[in-house]
Amino acid sequence: MVSDPRSLTDRRDYWLTDARVYSLIWMGRCLERAEGVARAIDAAALGAMESEDKDAAFELALKPVLVAWGVRPEGNDLRGLLYEDETSSVYRSLVRARSNAQQVGPLELMNAINLVVTEMERNEGSINTPDQVHEFATAIIKLLANAYNVIETHWFHREPLSEHVIYRLFAQQQQQ
Repeated sequence: MVSDPRSLTDRRDYWLTDARVYSLIWMGRCLERAEGVARAIDAAALGAMESEDKDAAFELALKPVLVAWGVRPEGNDLRGLLYEDETSSVYRSLVRARSNAQQVGPLELMNAINLVVTEMERNEGSINTPDQVHEFATAIIKLLANAYNVIETHWFHREPLSEHVIYRLFAQQQQQ
């Protein structure tokens, strides 16, 4: 058992302090929220695409999504879910994830999250129909999968450090 709370590391000289762990947790929560909202919007769009009046069916299908994610938009429901809601919109969740990733993530992760944010910004205002929403949500979900892949390769497929190595690294850090 390791007694040092800073025993998590990404690189030999890079301990995950409490502040970094906090940023890592919030980054993950924000990425999951962005993906969850994107998937919910996509499901609403797919359901509406089977209806004769797609736009009306989509507006109706968005209502439970708004309730589930606690979004109360001041106008366009879709815009609230994608961009405007401070706590649950896809865009704002990604911006918060990017901010937290700056504290803990490797450059590859920052680039992956920036690609999703850039895609969101590039399409702002141009997503209106259920078909467009489905295509857009699918693209966002695929880009988020790339960010998850970066997390997976940088943090989870490593050999665990032995207690001897952890002690040596801790001792070196204390001498600095």
